Amino acid sequence: MRGIWGCLQEAISWATGFAGLVIARMLCGVGVGACLMAPLTGYRRWYAPWMIKVGGYSPLQVATGLFWINVGMLVVFWFWGVANPSLARNGFTARRLMAGGIPLSLALFAILLIASHAFPMGVAAILVLYCAASSACSFTQPEIALAFRAELAGRALSAYNLVIFCGVFAVQWGIGLLVDGLRALQWSEVAAYQGAMSVFGVCCIAAYLHFLRAK
Repeated sequence: MRGIWGCLQEAISWATGFAGLVIARMLCGVGVGACLMAPLTGYRRWYAPWMIKVGGYSPLQVATGLFWINVGMLVVFWFWGVANPSLARNGFTARRLMAGGIPLSLALFAILLIASHAFPMGVAAILVLYCAASSACSFTQPEIALAFRAELAGRALSAYNLVIFCGVFAVQWGIGLLVDGLRALQWSEVAAYQGAMSVFGVCCIAAYLHFLRAK
C-alpha cells in the first residue's frame, strides 16, 4: 500500500500544470483500481449475465438475486462504518483488513467459477459473500487521503477515483472481449464465461501479490 501511495505522491507532485495533473491521475494505481476494486465496481456489471448464462436463472431470479446482493452490501458497509473505529483502536489497520479480506474474496470467487454450473441455486448466495469479502478494498480511499498532506488529499482522492473508473471500464470491456473471443474459438457459452472470469481472477491474484510486496 505504501508503494502505491508513494507512486501517487511522486506523480502528483511532479505535475506542475493541469495537463500534467491529468496524466498523473490516469497513470497512478490503474492496477489496483482495475483488479482489487473491480469486485465492487466493474465485475458487478456481469452478475446478471453470469446468473443467466452460467447459473440458468430466470429474469425474476436474477432480479431477486441482485436485490439481495445490494441489501447485503448495504449491511456490510453499515457494519464497517460502525466497527471500523473500534477495529482501528485494536490494531486492525486498513492494510491488515485488506490482507485478510482479499484472500477470502478470491477463494469465494474460485468457488463461484467452479460451482455455479453444478449448483446454480447457490450462485446468488456466493455472490453476496464474495461482495462482502471484497468490501475490504474500500478501505484504500480513506487511507490514501490520510497519507497525503491536507493540501494534496483532495487531488489524491480525485486521482484515485479517476483511475478506478478507468479500471472499471477496462475490466468490463476486457471480460466482454474475452467472452466473445472464446466463443469465436468454439467454446461453449458456459466455458467462455468461466474462462474469461478465470483470467480476471488471475489478474486479481497478481494484483494482490503486488499489494503484499509493496512496502
